[in-house]
Amino acid sequence: MESDIRGKGNLDVSCIRGLELERDTYIVDQQGEVLKVINNLNLFNCEVGCIKKGRKYKKEIPKSSIKRHATEEEVWWAKRGRNVWELRENDVISINDILFKIKEVCEDEMWMDNGVTGTELISSEEIDSLIKVGNVEVVCFVENREDV
Repeated sequence: MESDIRGKGNLDVSCIRGLELERDTYIVDQQGEVLKVINNLNLFNCEVGCIKKGRKYKKEIPKSSIKRHATEEEVWWAKRGRNVWELRENDVISINDILFKIKEVCEDEMWMDNGVTGTELISSEEIDSLIKVGNVEVVCFVENREDV
């Protein structure tokens, strides 16, 4: 593809490897980070932004480091400063229409409390399978809770 853009005069190159890089487009870089295009700086670089731990960041990256467009799910989570299905302590989720507060997140499991039956342990595999069939929803992220 790059050989196609060489020597074509004043071609406005806003894409590399077939990716449109318009302002406010979400992309995924080679490290898997979801980023929002802020400015198309030149043929080789663009300015991107992201949210990490509640803080907004801007940086310049080479367009060659862009892997692909972000999916709708990746964009939804990135707008909230999270990786896809990154759950944190005190988030509230619904599993099969039952509310749970996340008590602790470990590498392969999560402790949750529904306020009735007490604290329960659920494995990452179990939560992943529930997510795949659409039985898990985020009710409230800890950052949006006023009671914590």
